[in-house]
Amino acid sequence: MGRALSALERLLKRAQMHRNDPDLFTGLVQACRYCDLLNASVAAYERARVLDGNVKTSVSFTFRYLNNIPAALEHSASMDEYAINLAWTPAGREEEAISRLRDREKANPPGRLRHGVLVALRRYLEGERDKSLDAIEGCLRLPFRDPEARFGLGVLFAKLNEPQRALETISRTLEEGYFCHQILQHHPWLGSLRTHPEFPKLAGRAAERSAQARAVFLENGGDQLLEVNRRPLDSV
Repeated sequence: MGRALSALERLLKRAQMHRNDPDLFTGLVQACRYCDLLNASVAAYERARVLDGNVKTSVSFTFRYLNNIPAALEHSASMDEYAINLAWTPAGREEEAISRLRDREKANPPGRLRHGVLVALRRYLEGERDKSLDAIEGCLRLPFRDPEARFGLGVLFAKLNEPQRALETISRTLEEGYFCHQILQHHPWLGSLRTHPEFPKLAGRAAERSAQARAVFLENGGDQLLEVNRRPLDSV
């Protein structure tokens, strides 16, 4: 809802007072990722898991954007999530991914965002570029407020060599509260976007928001709480 920084600050303050509450650390998994603190997101997951061995989090998305697909698959919290993460694997598992995506399409009603994402990824893997692009555009016409879902569609635009549409889509996610500077700079699916003449401006905006998030994180003792002071917060 565009309030990632506020969520990060609030969760950190509460977690400082209630250090044995796994729900707070589960929330930090998502808040840290939205704020471009990917290593902190993983650390929050590890802390939540120590407190509750059965806790379910969104950490697979963090691993996906760290380009650690085996970990993303291992930590997928649902069959849909696993199928989507599988679509991001390096070459060699396309047939398996296509099969799983098709199965999950049948389990999700048409006209919903999840169904559209599944279709877009399957069409991409099948080499049907235009149909994948049509599916992405269909997703973007749906009413939804999740900037991370929008970001994923923007990344797929870039993978399909549509840098202008990728730029437009990802630019909107910044305004919606998803700070993605690390991913913009390093994720292999965004290669086509980095050669776009407007990319430096986009990356600069993301860097500014990322810096704000790091400041909030450190001011509220996040580095000590999550014990990430021994590794860079923004390393990939």
